Amino acid sequence: DLQQARDCVQTHLNTIDDLNTELTVKVSDRNNHDDEVEQLKITLVTLSEASKKAEAELVAKESEVAALKHQANDYEKKLGDATEIVKSLEVNLQEAHEDVQAHLSTIDDLNTELAAKVSDRNNHDDEIEQLEFSLTALREASNKAEAELV
Repeated sequence: DLQQARDCVQTHLNTIDDLNTELTVKVSDRNNHDDEVEQLKITLVTLSEASKKAEAELVAKESEVAALKHQANDYEKKLGDATEIVKSLEVNLQEAHEDVQAHLSTIDDLNTELAAKVSDRNNHDDEIEQLEFSLTALREASNKAEAELV
């Protein structure tokens, strides 16, 4: 009986050792899990702060994009206005070009007319010179005839 009681006590002691070992492992695991949980909490807080910062940056970027869109719309309107001005200027330029062409044509016509008048004047100058020469010759002949008459 004593041996059996010893064996029983030994079995209980071995079971106690096994349970203590298992308890130590479980406590160690729990402590590791506690550390992991704490690390995860820190990571969660860090991510939460980063998320809030990213969200604030996103809101700022969205505001910036809205402002840029508004600015782009203004530029598109100004571009449209400038395009209309350019079209108007092109029409004015075309009209001015046509006016210049008309003036150049008129100048050519006037130059042709002037050349004809200068040519006529030169012809008249030649005729006048010829008539003056004839008049001089006739005067000389008349003077000579008058002298002979006297």
